[in-house]
Amino acid sequence: MFTTSKTLLENISLLDPNAWEEFVKTYYPIIHKWVRKWIDNREDAEDKIQDIFLEIHKSIIRFEHRGKGTFRKWLKTICFRKIIDYQRNLKTTISTEFLISMDSLEASEIGMEWDSNYVEKTTEAAMNFVKMRFSKDDWDIFYRIFVNQEKASEIAASLNVSKNVVYIVHCRVKQKFTEILKELTDGF
Repeated sequence: MFTTSKTLLENISLLDPNAWEEFVKTYYPIIHKWVRKWIDNREDAEDKIQDIFLEIHKSIIRFEHRGKGTFRKWLKTICFRKIIDYQRNLKTTISTEFLISMDSLEASEIGMEWDSNYVEKTTEAAMNFVKMRFSKDDWDIFYRIFVNQEKASEIAASLNVSKNVVYIVHCRVKQKFTEILKELTDGF
């Protein structure tokens, strides 16, 4: 993991073209990897990457460094919001409550808001991404155990399946949820 030079960020906010070139050279592979993880279509991913860099360029002047990891969180928030915009345009199902909470963030509040709600937002985001990747029944099993704390035997009886099926489905969905949550919470 590397840290971003405060000098580089200051020079970017002063519109230094050499600093911007260095920034893009440094962060393009990271942002590309992040976006491609969530957007399969190569052209769409490249468009989103361009949107992300444009947003960074426009809003870097408002970025406030508040300690280690602040910039990565800010950058990740921009990436995440652009990915959500992409999914929204595809009419992909995402929790309305989650979209409203993300849309309510002003660019100048991103760092502070992200820090104060980081765990909640990343958990919710991971759950939304997982929900899109599994059937409704599989998602319901996971949700009923993970969130509602229901017993596997009760779920099995209500769905007319064996407890073993409930455990297998829960483990499979939980594993994916854990992977996605790790991706969202690890620095780039």
